[in-house]
Amino acid sequence: MSFNLWKAAIILFCIGAFVLSLFGGNWLSAAKSEVEAWVSDLTSDDTTWSFRYNEKEGTRFSVLKKVEIHGKELALETVDDAEGIQQGLSDRPSMSDDEGLLFVMPNVDIHTFWMYHMNFAIDMVWLRNGEVVEIAENMLEPSQTGGIPMTHTPQVLSDMVLELTAGGVERYGIEVGDKLDF
Repeated sequence: MSFNLWKAAIILFCIGAFVLSLFGGNWLSAAKSEVEAWVSDLTSDDTTWSFRYNEKEGTRFSVLKKVEIHGKELALETVDDAEGIQQGLSDRPSMSDDEGLLFVMPNVDIHTFWMYHMNFAIDMVWLRNGEVVEIAENMLEPSQTGGIPMTHTPQVLSDMVLELTAGGVERYGIEVGDKLDF
């Protein structure tokens, strides 16, 4: 080991000892509890895995969390990063009728969605603080609209948008004013 590497190791050790003396051992057990809860969520019976396609990232796994809407089970994927929000369901060949995609938006705003590169029709549900504030049903894929992607601009502010396969709003009995807890 070179002299500089020894210095770096000693400095890191000192920083670690200082942090430990400031916060005590409690932060370590708290961090352990957080990691255990995260692993438990990912491996529970309420969680399944799916593929997510994104042009920038390629194909990667995503987590589908089982939730209930009016007593019916839905496997829900959540995206909250810029790439995931931009990609959405575009370029996916299909989605099961018991799956959905929840966009957790970075701000409360008017969030316009369009059917760019979509291969199947969907229902869109805009939410604010868990309350359904607007619905757009049967948004058709461009192959059904002369190649021009349908667009919907809601009339209300929202912080989340839920996408379901067409007919999902009716299947799950979703109405404006419903409270959905994800």
